[in-house]
Amino acid sequence: MMKRLRRYASYYVVLLMVLSALGANNQRLHRQQWQMIDQKKTLQLELSSLRAQEAAYFGAPAVRVWALARGMIAAPEGPSAGFIFAEAAPAVEVLTPVNELEIVTVW
Repeated sequence: MMKRLRRYASYYVVLLMVLSALGANNQRLHRQQWQMIDQKKTLQLELSSLRAQEAAYFGAPAVRVWALARGMIAAPEGPSAGFIFAEAAPAVEVLTPVNELEIVTVW
């Protein structure tokens, strides 16, 4: 009986160690995922600003100026045309409603 108890205790300790290693790995991956999400937001904002800078040289306003300089006729919508570049969405706090409804199931 004592041998069996020792064996089960050793199994328990080994499984506990394996579970703690899995938990530590899970936490590491969770932190890495959030870092990558933050990095993605930063890169999206950087890409947006780079596209805005690029549009100054190769976008519709630059093409319009180039065309007018060469004697082409501008379209009537040309001066009013513009660009809207992506930026970070404003932070919105979503309030979770407190639900006081209680459900009881009788079997």
